[in-house]
Amino acid sequence: MGIDAPLILRNRTGSRPCERALNRCFRRFEAGCYPSNTTRLPRRAARLVAELGLDPDPVFRPRSRVRRAVEVFPHAALVALFGLPKTLKYKAKRGRTVDSRHGEFRKLVRLLESLARRDPRFDVTTAPGWTAIERAVTTESSGASLDRGEDELDAYVCAYISAHLWAHGFDRNRIVGDTETGYIVTPVTPELAACLDGSSRI
Repeated sequence: MGIDAPLILRNRTGSRPCERALNRCFRRFEAGCYPSNTTRLPRRAARLVAELGLDPDPVFRPRSRVRRAVEVFPHAALVALFGLPKTLKYKAKRGRTVDSRHGEFRKLVRLLESLARRDPRFDVTTAPGWTAIERAVTTESSGASLDRGEDELDAYVCAYISAHLWAHGFDRNRIVGDTETGYIVTPVTPELAACLDGSSRI
């Protein structure tokens, strides 16, 4: 299971080492992550993982039978998986219009649908509700509807990151950080792998 929230969070203030390491390599793609600390964020993700009986250790043999939960970050993953020069601007922020978000959502939908031709193969179009999600994020004018659709699409990205780690292990992914101070799993290109290897890796 891929979760876009801190699974290991012990620092009371500031950011975790994994976030600083990831930001050094992904900031130029506008894919840096916000700082996480116990003052700013609750530990809901860790509680959920514990309740589900999932192991948050991201190290395991590829394609083995495991029950794991790993922390992921969709923006960085999309950059690495699809070679994007910058992140897609589908999230609600000042200066972004409904029309501009529709356009970015269309790009994201096309990218996710292309995963049916990747390894591992992930055909999102067969998922229940996919057509409704696609319609909502590309036609709805309500900000609340777009935000709900955004969360749904991010969930697909998170699921694929965890599948990508399961299928390819360290050959095509990196675990940035550690299980003591926190980590983030991300797919990588060779260039990003070299950058992250020089910053932080289990």
